[in-house]
Amino acid sequence: MNCGVHQGLVGFAYTDNRGQWRGFDVDFCRATAAAVLGDANAVRFVPLSAADRFAALNDGRIDVLWRNSSWTMTRDAGEGFVFAGVNYYDGQGFLVRRSLKLNSATELTG
Repeated sequence: MNCGVHQGLVGFAYTDNRGQWRGFDVDFCRATAAAVLGDANAVRFVPLSAADRFAALNDGRIDVLWRNSSWTMTRDAGEGFVFAGVNYYDGQGFLVRRSLKLNSATELTG
């Protein structure tokens, strides 16, 4: 099974100092191979950029994509893929010194 993964995102998909693939998404690839093929090692990891991930799935270079990808209405309706469901939630934010007494990003200057 050809499994598309991130090119190198520690904790999700990366190669360790022995060249072995490790991480959350890598484990999902192995679990998928075990469930579908009966062998967790029957997987070939294909590192993909964000720009190339959907094209690789569409043109058959990979069989499954386990990589950080936002599930949007446009992608759900227009790409022709089946999103299996959310397996990781994240968010974005920023930190400032408390002494600045800011309540909103709009209060930042400079």
